[in-house]
Amino acid sequence: MLRFAKLCGWLLLLALTVPSAPGFSLVGPPASWQTSGLGYSKLAEINFPAGGWFNLSPDWTYAPKNINEGYRWPFPVLFYTYDASFSTYFGAAGIRAVDGAFDILNGVGNVDGYSDDLSEVAPDEARQNHTAAALRLFDLKSAALEAMMPRLGLADPERWTWCLRDRILWPGASCPYYDFSVIQRNFDPVTWDPTKYVNGNLFTYHWLQFCAVMDDRSDPVEYRIDPLSDYLTAVATPKITHPVISYYGMFHTALTRDDVGGLRRLYSTNSLAVEQAPSNTYYFNTNYQSTIILSTSNLTELAFHALTNDQATLQALYPNLQILTSSNWFANVRATNVTAYFTNFPYDPVGTPPRLFFLTNILAWVEPRYSYTYGNLLIPTRNGGQWALTPAQELPRPGQAWVSIDTTVVAVSNKPYAPVGALTITTNSYRTTFLTNWVVGDYVLLPTNVCAAEILKLQLTTVTTATNVLTSATNELADVGGGGGTPGGGGDQGTTNLVAGTVLEFSQNLVTYSTNRFFVARPVTCDSGSTALRRGVQKLTFVRKDFDSLIGRYFYPITNFYTMTAVTNSQPITQKFMRIVTEPDILITAANLSQNLVPVDVIDHHSGAPNFNTSNTVDRADGPGTLEGPVRITFNNVGPIRLNSGPAFVDEATSIFYFAWASFDGSTNAPVVYCGPTLRDLEKQVLRTVAPAWIPVARYQQAYQAELAMIGGSGPYNWGITPGSALPSWLSLTQNPADSSKAKLAGTPPEAGQYQFILRVTEPSGEFTDASYVVTVNP
Repeated sequence: MLRFAKLCGWLLLLALTVPSAPGFSLVGPPASWQTSGLGYSKLAEINFPAGGWFNLSPDWTYAPKNINEGYRWPFPVLFYTYDASFSTYFGAAGIRAVDGAFDILNGVGNVDGYSDDLSEVAPDEARQNHTAAALRLFDLKSAALEAMMPRLGLADPERWTWCLRDRILWPGASCPYYDFSVIQRNFDPVTWDPTKYVNGNLFTYHWLQFCAVMDDRSDPVEYRIDPLSDYLTAVATPKITHPVISYYGMFHTALTRDDVGGLRRLYSTNSLAVEQAPSNTYYFNTNYQSTIILSTSNLTELAFHALTNDQATLQALYPNLQILTSSNWFANVRATNVTAYFTNFPYDPVGTPPRLFFLTNILAWVEPRYSYTYGNLLIPTRNGGQWALTPAQELPRPGQAWVSIDTTVVAVSNKPYAPVGALTITTNSYRTTFLTNWVVGDYVLLPTNVCAAEILKLQLTTVTTATNVLTSATNELADVGGGGGTPGGGGDQGTTNLVAGTVLEFSQNLVTYSTNRFFVARPVTCDSGSTALRRGVQKLTFVRKDFDSLIGRYFYPITNFYTMTAVTNSQPITQKFMRIVTEPDILITAANLSQNLVPVDVIDHHSGAPNFNTSNTVDRADGPGTLEGPVRITFNNVGPIRLNSGPAFVDEATSIFYFAWASFDGSTNAPVVYCGPTLRDLEKQVLRTVAPAWIPVARYQQAYQAELAMIGGSGPYNWGITPGSALPSWLSLTQNPADSSKAKLAGTPPEAGQYQFILRVTEPSGEFTDASYVVTVNP
């Protein structure tokens, strides 16, 4: 960091003439020699009315690493969210601002897709809002972006352009008469060589030495050779988050050339490192020495039971079914009951045969409905001639399927000239086949000792039928004789007259078909702690996944499937992983941090850091390794704060307004200052949703569409895709031009599979609502 300070000791200046180049530094755990005495804790200069002094403000524990010792995340998708402490203070506008920081990170493309010299990335991105600067405001979005950089593996390149490896006092000497060895931890992203440049700024150093105070500290302090040149700085160099008061009103618009270069060094596919998968991550390891038989069951039957039974009942019906989460709602149900009966109209002539009539009653009531996520449910899918078992956390949504209905009509009649009471029974049956919206197909429940299976072949296919009587109406033969007997029946009371063609019974049978398949498969075990030489993920994606409410009580588990590329015997091997996310990787919070001396912390530097996994670092080196969550970024919510200094500056008139959080940009719009949200802000956050919660299943090469609606908030709305997400190439999103609260997904899927994406509906105020969807394409 650029620092001007009082000097104690001696000055060393190097003449440098190398051409301009970018530079970056890498984060890692401190080595044993990276001590506070050698300058490896944060040193800040405090500007205040009573004068200036230095203050140690330690970061969360990390230190700069050499070019081959960096630490990175070992998986491609990170989930973030906000807790109640943040949402209740900063409100919807604050959440939107921090979302903007993650939008910038999601906007970074595949790091291997940039040119070698990163010429398409600007070295300068910082902008200034002069109104915010005059009001001493710090930008919330920019602070979040700065705080994320070391948590992605990048250290401050200006601060570590020059640093100490060691110092020594010769016999008889005392502080400040040290001899020092100076090293560099700022690197060129193209050549990987140490560099004295950061975004084109050439840095040298002067010496800062404390003897009797501050733990006998030595520090080579960086400064620019040309202080009048245009100053271009990386986002990884913190300005707001430490804070530096000369950066009031500054805001970030993107990452710089240095930042992208550092991320490329860490996450490039050519950056190989021996990595251990995190504890909540499982490697799909195929057992090639044995095979098992997996049989399927009727998915329609499971869907019916899952819809109307609570968790205990459902698991009693399916003992091996693993249920991860459950929820319920209530549905209004109507049933039509048809009763058949024989009767005569009033004033019918004597002997008129009874007529068949139907009485229809509609009954309505309320029934509970249930929704579950599953841990061991797989759906067989076929791509060409190859079968696969696709994990399904939820049941496929209803889609069009063919079913058959058998109808049977039983009629009783008299033959001509037959004796009284002689009966002829005629039975007519026919079948109707039609399309219906049912959940159809079959499924596999994995055995408890495996987590997946690799299908070798289809061994056997059987088709079973199930017949269910839907409705029936049966009537006793009518007594039409009365007291006078029945014409032609001998006059006996109670003698029954049968009328030709009278329908006595009507029944309708629903015949459903299910396919049972028997697969020969290799068992796949889910191994934890898998270690291999792996390539970088190339791109990190940040997905917001909120708690159940603003109170933040429950974080529903997420099963994230992804692949990594390992290198074995110089050959790339694709490895499949499953990560069970039970808490957000990055949690954004707020707390009162005013307990420290000036400078008041704007964010908490002393906790919330990622964990460093050093289990596979190279022998006698300080890396490389991996970063693991959870990560916490805590913003100071103490509110606007003023500083006084005794004995002279002790009233409001002589106080300094230190800072307040705000959101602003380069427009003429007034800054949004955060002092706590209104009740209306909270209500608007709670009462927004995108309906429906799920969309229908699609079918291979058949036209597909799904209707969507925004509920709550205030329009007109703008429908789009969340940054970092994308629609499948065959699917399009169209907003209703007459009603902006409605939109439609449409397209024709070219192949079977599952496609996940996140839609974003934005209001005129900039507030938005995200909705995550998965569309399943059946063969």
